[in-house]
Amino acid sequence: MATRKLLKKIVNILPAKLKNKAYRASAIVFGLNNLNSLPFYDMYHHISNLKKLGFDPDLIIDAGALFGQWTENVRIIFPEAKFIMIEPQIAQKKYLEAVIHKFNNVSLELSLVGDVEKNGVEFYQMGTGSSIYQENSDHYREKVSLKMETIDAIIEKKYQMPNNCFLKLDVQGAEIDVLKGATELLKRTEFILLEISILNYNYKAPQFTDVIIFLKNIGFVLFDICDERRTTNEVLYQTDMIFVKESSAIRSSVDFKDIQ
Repeated sequence: MATRKLLKKIVNILPAKLKNKAYRASAIVFGLNNLNSLPFYDMYHHISNLKKLGFDPDLIIDAGALFGQWTENVRIIFPEAKFIMIEPQIAQKKYLEAVIHKFNNVSLELSLVGDVEKNGVEFYQMGTGSSIYQENSDHYREKVSLKMETIDAIIEKKYQMPNNCFLKLDVQGAEIDVLKGATELLKRTEFILLEISILNYNYKAPQFTDVIIFLKNIGFVLFDICDERRTTNEVLYQTDMIFVKESSAIRSSVDFKDIQ
């Protein structure tokens, strides 16, 4: 156990690209069933557990794709699913196109998604922290004006509604906005992965309680807790959480017999 904790600390200080390459290589060498014994991102352990529980999505949406690493990693778990990466930053196009050229089941939409379709939306561009809500930090950001679309509109125009969707949102405080623009998709979505802020990380953005209440009102409840992010003085400010449709058969079939 001590060795695994040490390995995990070492892995966690690796650059993101190296960490993701190590994860993908290990999934091939050791197999998905053995990844829980390896010191990688907890998030992928939790996602791979959804598959073990019987989750079989035909569409996976990666909103806030950035470099496409999440899609590449999750494709190892669900190789037969169709993936749509959504990213508003044009600067990321070359990285994301490299991903879609590797796989015939991955598509790219260079678009800002939100609750409505409209032009002239202020967007604060700053790499991983880019958002329609300003980040409460001193990091440099460039304010640009973008057209906003909804996820429902994107699917209606270019794709087909799925039978069962896995929706991942890494949109820096705009989670509720994006969900409001995906009402039709959510009818066919069983699991949602969200990065949620505990503190006021983005100015005027909804925080943890707001998001939890909104999701409950549209029929989704907390299922699992994945990664967490803390400040330099160890204060929790963000966490990745998986939500499940309240009526999901997977949720209702959880067995408590083996609890110790």
